[in-house]
Amino acid sequence: MKNRIIKSIAFVAALVLSVSVLGACQNMNTGSSDEKVAAVFEGEKISLTEAMLYAYMEEFEAEYESGDFIDAYYGGAETYWTTDMGGITMEEYAKKYAIARMLQTRVLNKYAASEKITLTQEEQAAVDKLVAAFPEKYASVLDITGASEELYTRFLNENAIANKVYKQFIADIDTNLDPEAMLRKRVNGISLYASLYKPRASEEEDLEKYTNEERAAKLNEVYDKVLQDVNDGMSYDDIVEKYKDEEAVSVSSLTDFSVKAEDAAEEGAEIKEYKQLAWTMKEGEQESLKLNYNAYFLTCVSDDDPEYRKQAEEAEIQSRKDTAFAEKVDALNKKYDGFHLYEDVYADVKYKTPLYVHDHDHDHAED
Repeated sequence: MKNRIIKSIAFVAALVLSVSVLGACQNMNTGSSDEKVAAVFEGEKISLTEAMLYAYMEEFEAEYESGDFIDAYYGGAETYWTTDMGGITMEEYAKKYAIARMLQTRVLNKYAASEKITLTQEEQAAVDKLVAAFPEKYASVLDITGASEELYTRFLNENAIANKVYKQFIADIDTNLDPEAMLRKRVNGISLYASLYKPRASEEEDLEKYTNEERAAKLNEVYDKVLQDVNDGMSYDDIVEKYKDEEAVSVSSLTDFSVKAEDAAEEGAEIKEYKQLAWTMKEGEQESLKLNYNAYFLTCVSDDDPEYRKQAEEAEIQSRKDTAFAEKVDALNKKYDGFHLYEDVYADVKYKTPLYVHDHDHDHAED
């Protein structure tokens, strides 16, 4: 189910902040998850089972779509979900995100009903295929939620309606782009940084700082050596390897980074100056820049890179879609503001075990 309806993270964050949190009502929150009320929207009770469906679908989709990343950088889903993002864990954020999805779906379906927006026969047929495939693909979600066929069928239909409304809301955005503003250069290079602290023989020793004069001298020494290596035709990768054990000055790769017009206008920290230099370069040119404690060696691979230009165009169009969508839905949020979450009931949702065990040979074929 890759056609997910959330299009704007900023919009979702705003929805999360707008959710009213209530204590659980004892009279309505006893019994099974189908009987427990997790939230109320415009007077309609939303069961814990439905809230669980949204929350565990969020877990499944993250593990399904980003399994390689989760395994490589976090060592598995268990560690990933407990990672702190600055006062909130990945699990906590995903659960809030899921509630925002549920609220957004409700709001857009309310609007669709008022405007008599329904699915075409072709659109309904596509949803029916998703319904038929759901029990097999999302078996782990159904096991943990106990969601009925009626519930997940409604879930898929309501998401499809919400996505249709989204498409209508963004249909009239301006897609004209300024070619100059979309220009992106592709640059390769290496950076040199003079360490602030002197190396220690052991961790028990106190840290001792270099003086500014010592740092500048160390940088100059390595800079002159690297300059000679570049003039001799040594590749950036080989240079980084050559100086990997250098203690006073670190030598790192700057691989295929993108440069845009705004970079040339930036002011502030000296570390930004290499991008300003990069913006002035023509394809095939090599330049170097030495600052107080940093230095850069750059090669312009392309002064109008088609891949980076395309990415910039897509990002700009998506930004315009997000803005248009958020503006229209903001008005709906003010109209349909009766959403309340029973947080202590929703707290029963926990990402204890992975719902999708990533297969590294899986190609993530489109549904």
